[in-house]
Amino acid sequence: MAVGALCGLTAHLVLAPARHVRHRQQSVADLYTAMSRRLDDLAEIFEGNDPGTQRIRHWRRDWRKLAAECERIQTSIDTEIENSRLHPRRTIDSADAALPRARDAVTVAERAMDHLRSLTRTVDHALESGEIENLSVPFRAASGTLLRKAAGAMQEIGQTSLTDSGHLDGLIGDAAAELDRVEQQERAAAEAAPAVHTLQGTVLTDIGRLLAELRSGHKALTPKS
Repeated sequence: MAVGALCGLTAHLVLAPARHVRHRQQSVADLYTAMSRRLDDLAEIFEGNDPGTQRIRHWRRDWRKLAAECERIQTSIDTEIENSRLHPRRTIDSADAALPRARDAVTVAERAMDHLRSLTRTVDHALESGEIENLSVPFRAASGTLLRKAAGAMQEIGQTSLTDSGHLDGLIGDAAAELDRVEQQERAAAEAAPAVHTLQGTVLTDIGRLLAELRSGHKALTPKS
């Protein structure tokens, strides 16, 4: 009986921290999945799907909820890290490395969310004013493609397993190259009205800043060779 109890206690000391780490990792993954879905939703708008004013207003409220979720996850991770320092226990699944990575991923998400909220406001205004209808079909299609590429990169960063640095570099690099191509086309479209140029520039700026944030942030989330 004593041996069994000791084995049970040992298993608890080893597995409990690992379970906590997995819970934190899953929370981060769920956060990134929600953000990625919103990018796909915005892509659908550019591709011609009208979500309705109330729905996009709901998305704007969603960003506030997701921002609060970022803070909650960050606090729980910080608490878990502090607990592991105060009460060191044997862990498995590289928990010591996984928690800081999860914390860094939340930081990247918070910064990326600023640009996503800005883009959502831009799209909301463009829908309400009808200005989005003045955007050319090629530009709207290209914007949708860019947003879906960014969504793919976010999914890669947010997964519970270690990020594949090479794959993520490829995703972001491909999106950045597409962004550069669209920006060059936009600058060459001299026939477009000033208001259209302004809207296009705002959209591309937000997407560009998002991609830059993902590029600068992912290095802290990938294993060093």
